[in-house]
Amino acid sequence: EAELKDNPRGALATVRCDPWHVGGKVLLLGDAAHAIVPFYGQGMNCAFEDCMVLDEVLEEHQGDYALAARRFFQVRKPATDALADLSLYNYIEMRSKTASR
Repeated sequence: EAELKDNPRGALATVRCDPWHVGGKVLLLGDAAHAIVPFYGQGMNCAFEDCMVLDEVLEEHQGDYALAARRFFQVRKPATDALADLSLYNYIEMRSKTASR
């Protein structure tokens, strides 16, 4: 019991917000836009993909940040939602095979 008090557990959550942008002024990336539970081990890779895709859409839309933000969201949202689903499914699979009975 003392060990649990010294090491409290936090909540695990999945973030699915829409949209990730406000005009050409604000754009959410990584966990701010699409946090996932850690049961698939792909959160950091997903953030790296965000950076790569953002670089591509900024290059493609040359200074039109509002259009680049919309395009970034269109490209990334389906992939991040799929990854969130996979992570949750993997948690359920792991839980059923490893939980104490």
